[in-house]
Amino acid sequence: LLAPVIIFVGVFTGMATVTEIAILATAYVLFVGIFVYKKITWKNCFQAFKNTAMLSASIMALFAVAGIFSYMIAVEQLGTQIVQLIDKYHVTPLMFLLLSNLLFLVLGMIMDATPAMLIFGPLLIPIATNMGIDPIHFGTLMICNLMIGLITPPVGALLFLLTKISGVSFERLSKASLPFVFVLLIVQALITLFPGLVTYLPNLVFGA
Repeated sequence: LLAPVIIFVGVFTGMATVTEIAILATAYVLFVGIFVYKKITWKNCFQAFKNTAMLSASIMALFAVAGIFSYMIAVEQLGTQIVQLIDKYHVTPLMFLLLSNLLFLVLGMIMDATPAMLIFGPLLIPIATNMGIDPIHFGTLMICNLMIGLITPPVGALLFLLTKISGVSFERLSKASLPFVFVLLIVQALITLFPGLVTYLPNLVFGA
């Protein structure tokens, strides 16, 4: 029971990186399992290492595909083309937010969140700021859409990982995720139309 506490305290206090905390928690679990409960044997360890290797390979394969897609976007300068289209058609702030929601939702389905933010964030945030959109508001929308995209069928990358971990079929997991996706989309629509839901607390804290 102490393993979740180690992870939670370590991450939220900034004592170490996520990877280091994971190693520490793993070492703790191994120690307790071998010397306290005495339920972990060499055979169990081998099976655990095998399962971990297979799961890690699946995750790395997804990241590899996301990396290739990110490279294609950068080479084709897709972000710059989007910026040019926005300038050409005189997009209003609300239209810009709706289009950005759609863009990042789709990106969240097919690529990792980090490269999506690194590629499109620096391109779109200045435009949003020039339109009078609060950067905190836009950043929140961006991150939330990428998060929703990860669990949105039929492409959500996180669904494939959950299928591998849980052993549940992709079709069953996709159906089970739909109610959550629906609720998240409603929340996304609310924070898009009412920026104060996002900016109230930061403005209160920082006195903006």
